[in-house]
Amino acid sequence: MQDSDEFIDRALNSGPASVSSVSKTIDKTVLLAAPEHTRKNKCYLVCFVICTHWSFTLIITLLIVANTFVLALDKYPEDPELNNTTDILNEFFTWAFFLEMVIKLFGLGFKEYSRDQFNIFDAVVVILSIIDTIVG
Repeated sequence: MQDSDEFIDRALNSGPASVSSVSKTIDKTVLLAAPEHTRKNKCYLVCFVICTHWSFTLIITLLIVANTFVLALDKYPEDPELNNTTDILNEFFTWAFFLEMVIKLFGLGFKEYSRDQFNIFDAVVVILSIIDTIVG
């Protein structure tokens, strides 16, 4: 336990000023759980804190539910106005999920990100959705 406390104190008091100043506002347990690459870069550390926060997971879950609802609005015969609205919403969801992927990649790092099979599945779906948005 002493080694952990020494590590946290060193992380809080050393390194570039920007990382050190951000680290002082973060709970010590979060800093201890952070991958090593996040301790060296303010952007990575902020992304780690965001992607490991419970509210981030809640927001993403709500976006998934809303996206499922929008996808369920598809019907035949097609209503042009509804089609236009769902296309706009689908593009919003695509870019929101892309942002989620980028935040997780920066915050967790590629190695930790790819350990979770759901992240791999999400990345494939996001990449295919972006290709569909660009092509379509």
